[in-house]
Amino acid sequence: MVLNSDQLYLEIPEATLPTQFHSATEPFMTPQQKQAMDFMSGTNLDASGNTNFIVTTKESTWETATVHPDTAKGLANWCRNTFNLKFSGVFFVRTKPNSVGPWHCEGPLMKGRQCALNFLITGEPGKTKAQWGVHKTINTPPEEIEKYFSGSVPPDEVDIIGEYVSKQYVPFFYNTACLHRSFNTSSTAHRTLLSVCVADNISIHHIRTMYEKGTLFK
Repeated sequence: MVLNSDQLYLEIPEATLPTQFHSATEPFMTPQQKQAMDFMSGTNLDASGNTNFIVTTKESTWETATVHPDTAKGLANWCRNTFNLKFSGVFFVRTKPNSVGPWHCEGPLMKGRQCALNFLITGEPGKTKAQWGVHKTINTPPEEIEKYFSGSVPPDEVDIIGEYVSKQYVPFFYNTACLHRSFNTSSTAHRTLLSVCVADNISIHHIRTMYEKGTLFK
């Protein structure tokens, strides 16, 4: 089973990220979190380039970080006031310039979220993009692949089935249950997303149906 683009992402051109969030590019870390990161450096987690972005290894191209609580609360409230959906956490996802992120998934069976609402806040629009894939040898529905992996999947085991070229500040819903990765090889800038978690019982299919019926927006 191969999914088409309608089942992978949904761009929302009618909306745009409010300007007060455009400068929200710096991660937030409490003193306790920083102490924990300092303790774990050199083991299985590491700070990235003396920033508060976190990578799994010093060689990693893909980073995550906590958003300031005021920013996270404000953006989550904007999402709830704009869409007839439930949202939860907000965090940063960043890919280094001229790099590709790892293939991974965050599906409904084990990790809780099937879909995210993402905003590109730094990067080169028209160049940086997201990609989705299916495993070459494991015969399972794409959105159930998480049953077989707890981490990243080697690139040579994945066939690309779709991609989305990001537009700055334009929101897009993103199927996280399938294998996916960031693709930033044509860009000299970091690809930084504000990623808002959609409630774990809501899939991209459900969101597209609401959009087509005219019930997605409040």
